[in-house]
Amino acid sequence: MGTYAVGFPLSVTCPAEEFFSSVDRVTDELITLEGCSRGLLDSTVSADRDACLAEFELTVAAGSPGEALDRALGFVRTAIHAAGDGTPGWEEFWSHIHDELRTRQITPALC
Repeated sequence: MGTYAVGFPLSVTCPAEEFFSSVDRVTDELITLEGCSRGLLDSTVSADRDACLAEFELTVAAGSPGEALDRALGFVRTAIHAAGDGTPGWEEFWSHIHDELRTRQITPALC
């Protein structure tokens, strides 16, 4: 089992005045997951309201880069749902991000 850093952006669809509170709720849920999951070691979220983007950086324990990506995406989706938000179109996003990130943004984390 290795430790991997996985980073990816997500579009946030909500009224501009709710953007930061929505991202904050998801961030809080990721912190909760860090405390109760053996696979999520660390998470960082940055937000750009003008671009309607949240950038997720997760450090996960996994057996391979592909598994690390699957775990990171699963943790973020779980946090979004726990925060009371939805993930419409997630399967399409999952397929696209999987193809894009599998080869370029998953790196062994330096611990």
